[in-house]
Amino acid sequence: MPALVFAQSDSARYAMKVDASFMTGYTVPHSAAASRILTGNKILTGYSMNLSWQAKGDSVSLSDDMFGRPALGIGVDFMDYSNVPLHHKDPEDFPGREPSNMGRMITILASAKRPLVNNRSVDAGFYVSQGIGFCTSPYDRLTNPENYFVGARAALLVGLGFYGDLKIGRHWTVGLSTVLHHYSNGRFRHPNLGINSVDAGIHATYTLNPDTVIHGPYEWQRIKKGRNLKFNKHWYVDASVSLMPRALVSEHYYYWSATPKDHPKHRTGRYKLHHSIATDIALMYRYGHKFASGLGLEYVYAPIGDDVQHWENMRGIDTPYQDPHGISIVGHHEAMYKNIGIHVGFGYYLKHEPQQYDDPQSSVFETAGLRYYLPLDHRRFYIGYNIRARGITADCFQFTLGYQFGKKNFKQ
Repeated sequence: MPALVFAQSDSARYAMKVDASFMTGYTVPHSAAASRILTGNKILTGYSMNLSWQAKGDSVSLSDDMFGRPALGIGVDFMDYSNVPLHHKDPEDFPGREPSNMGRMITILASAKRPLVNNRSVDAGFYVSQGIGFCTSPYDRLTNPENYFVGARAALLVGLGFYGDLKIGRHWTVGLSTVLHHYSNGRFRHPNLGINSVDAGIHATYTLNPDTVIHGPYEWQRIKKGRNLKFNKHWYVDASVSLMPRALVSEHYYYWSATPKDHPKHRTGRYKLHHSIATDIALMYRYGHKFASGLGLEYVYAPIGDDVQHWENMRGIDTPYQDPHGISIVGHHEAMYKNIGIHVGFGYYLKHEPQQYDDPQSSVFETAGLRYYLPLDHRRFYIGYNIRARGITADCFQFTLGYQFGKKNFKQ
């Protein structure tokens, strides 16, 4: 096979790796509601296959050197939550029915592995992953009514893990890893408690064409000096607009708790999506090739006040009309790798947009997501998405379009 011969050649531009792993873990009851539903054994098992590539030789870019030559990958995870028992609700209404379960999550994902220790014997570091998981047993009001965790067939996976590998030959490594997995549909559908689990595993990796050069992850300053690279620190303005769709939790609780069992929409899992718009203007300071930080002012327009008031009042909760405007201050931080930006934000509401009775009441929120810089106007336009949350409870997804005024870009 010509492709295989090329992959094994030392002239290949990338070190291609195939990784297989087995995991076991603990499903974390991350809220009072989750604790009431998760009963007994919380142990899960999982398997994964991953194909990754790591730049070598002439293909190593400045971004690769800056991040310690990360391994980028695509893969499939198979996580089995079906043996985690759920509290059997109203068994008298469903004689003979087995208790519900969360099913199995089959996830297609992308990952980035960042070495922190890399020598001739050991490779250790951390990795992040994101993907789309498909549940074999999502919520169904008749056949799976206790699965409050996965309310839709598809959910977003976010993973953060650490690994340690022992090199046992030129091509083979074996190692251990631990990872935090989080599945959520971002309130597109209810119920949606989301799945949180802490998993540990063993894995083996085969590298088809290993790099003969050992590259330490902390060599960036030496490399930068050797290449005589100069960097001009500078300020710039980041302006963005985001669309934030979500279903109302107040409507969900009305159909769950305030309707009779013979109501056609009692405990339904389908709700109307409501859309909010957010704009953010941030003053950013780029202080290195990789990093920029800054502070922004965000305005949110959420025309859901009438709907929130309606559904809360239907539930017997006296709720006045709330105007649709919200304002917050947001601290931003971004790490840039080639055309990809990894963005996190920490915000504080000066004035909330309409809130629901069952929303998290914290004025502090977090965002985390990815940006892709389009090859236009020196990579100043970007598209991206964030997961917006308060604590460990997701508020919604943000789908973002932005432009950075005055940003200087450098060879990647």
